[in-house]
Amino acid sequence: MSAPVPAPKRRRIRHPILLALGFLLAVPLAVLLVALLAMNGIARRTVEALGTDAMGVPVRLEKAQVRLAGGARLTGFVVGNPLPFQEVRSFRFERLDVETRLGALLQNPVEIRELVLVRPQVTLELRGGRTNWGTLIDNLSESLKAEEDEKKPGEPGDRTTFIIRRVRILNPLIRVRLPILKDPVTLALNAIELDRMGTSPGSASTMGVVLAAIYQALFRGELKDAGGIPAELRSTLRNELAEVAGAVGDLLAE
Repeated sequence: MSAPVPAPKRRRIRHPILLALGFLLAVPLAVLLVALLAMNGIARRTVEALGTDAMGVPVRLEKAQVRLAGGARLTGFVVGNPLPFQEVRSFRFERLDVETRLGALLQNPVEIRELVLVRPQVTLELRGGRTNWGTLIDNLSESLKAEEDEKKPGEPGDRTTFIIRRVRILNPLIRVRLPILKDPVTLALNAIELDRMGTSPGSASTMGVVLAAIYQALFRGELKDAGGIPAELRSTLRNELAEVAGAVGDLLAE
């Protein structure tokens, strides 16, 4: 009877080498994750600071998500309402998608291929013969003047600026509170599209100019249905919207 053939010996996996390789892969991934989380926080705080400076009222952003593949998503953006107006918010949006390169978010100016603004709502409130947007426009005007005063001759200034090639505004709304209405009314607008948003085509614009251009587009937007407003008040509403849009347009023209 022949002797049994011994089974081939298996090579032992060198655990220290695998652990070392795993560590080498894990470290850069962990660093990248921490960097992205840090960028999310930086992006959120930057948006809040720039918005508050521009509007003269508290601006809050619920979340900023910077994508590894490029671009970002902002959710829960809210602009407060000045005193003595009753509404808590003057403007808000559910989501803003930013299409750009990851590295572009760290540059100045920030160059953006497309902004998609989803379900923004602007609130127009009339109280004591003045609208909340009359106060906000005054604040914006002061902010824009301060930006110009900070610039040194021949230099662009220190504030973050933006070049935005295209803007799409989806499902926009206008909330109206007038003394002659028992309750506020929310009206839907048609979708809005803007090209090369800013003071001139392709030029870098500050946060104040970007916000002003969006507000102007909303106030000039076409109403889908004004059925929530009594017929005798519709011309008053259109006049109020046109007046605010004109005032914002004057800011952009300065």
